Amino acid sequence: MRRACLAVLLAAASVAALAADRSAGEHAKIDWLLRQIRESKATFIRNGSEYESGAAATYIAKKLAVKGADVVTARDFIARIATRSETTRKPYEIRPPGAAATPLGPWLTQRLDRYEKERKAPG
Repeated sequence: MRRACLAVLLAAASVAALAADRSAGEHAKIDWLLRQIRESKATFIRNGSEYESGAAATYIAKKLAVKGADVVTARDFIARIATRSETTRKPYEIRPPGAAATPLGPWLTQRLDRYEKERKAPG
């Protein structure tokens, strides 16, 4: 577990260095989305193989570090990094405990919409 958290932190630091055009607010949103995956206790499905949520968050953070130089917003992150496999083009899926698998892109978008709405709400 510690190793996975360290990998995510290192990947995030690498991404911060590469993404000079990304605002602090967008960094925060992306970090929050990665935490949503990690803390979901869901099963992540990539190219037909299943992974636990911590491994999924680590994988996506590493993918962002390697391929995310042009990711400026959290929505870019979802669309370009966290939606599908670059190799097979198959969508990533997430299966929360006790629920059916669903595409990861819309799952993250729904959470991002809620995050942004909560932060815009007065008082």
